[in-house]
Amino acid sequence: EKSKAISQKISIAQSKIDAYDKCDKVIKDALDVIEYAEMEDDDSLLADVEKEINGAEKQ
Repeated sequence: EKSKAISQKISIAQSKIDAYDKCDKVIKDALDVIEYAEMEDDDSLLADVEKEINGAEKQ
């Protein structure tokens, strides 16, 4: 169940990344964190990624 929620968050994060692929550095960092979060099965890292991406969207 937890893995399903994490997969969903990863999917949402990746679609946001696709939409904002102009912010190269943020995206590269976000992808690294997503990859790590996936390996570690860590939900809290994805929240950080979302904040980073949302911050980049505002710029």
